[in-house]
Amino acid sequence: EGNVQGVVVEKEPRSKRCMEFRNRLLTHKVAEAFMVDGQSVSFAEFLETSNQFGKELERAGIPPFAPALIECNINPESVALLWACVERKLICIPHLETLAEGPVTKLSIAAPEWILKASRGADGRASLSILRCPEAGTRPEHYNEIACGGVTGLVLFTSGTTGVPKAAAHDFTLLLEKFLAGGQAMRTV
Repeated sequence: EGNVQGVVVEKEPRSKRCMEFRNRLLTHKVAEAFMVDGQSVSFAEFLETSNQFGKELERAGIPPFAPALIECNINPESVALLWACVERKLICIPHLETLAEGPVTKLSIAAPEWILKASRGADGRASLSILRCPEAGTRPEHYNEIACGGVTGLVLFTSGTTGVPKAAAHDFTLLLEKFLAGGQAMRTV
């Protein structure tokens, strides 16, 4: 068990649904998971990178249910990082754009305790940058609600058309259900 700002939660390393999804990927380990810049990345390579990142997150001491901002690019390393965070039951805050826009920043709304960024070096090796937020304050209450449920959180932002962006926290395992349900295999290019 762990304690998240006074809330006691179970610390199961991986949920049953995450294990089911991982096992499904392993049954297709030689199949192409991504095609990037003309280079194919297999499910086995994806899981290897995800395992590497998971170990680095653990070494950094990032506890389950910690809110972590994931600076994403559309690449296999960012997806592997997101999956490593899901398996560690972090509250994932993926973000593609600048966070310091407008009078109220998305960074202040998201209230991450960690900022993570995955990339691939010139040598072709995946690397992970981990930064502890020095100004991490009180977690938003909806983060504690996710932690009490013992699930991975996913925080998504509205477009901010009213002038102030808003964040909504979701149970990531519900998204996994869509992938585990099965259906026709399709390739996205």
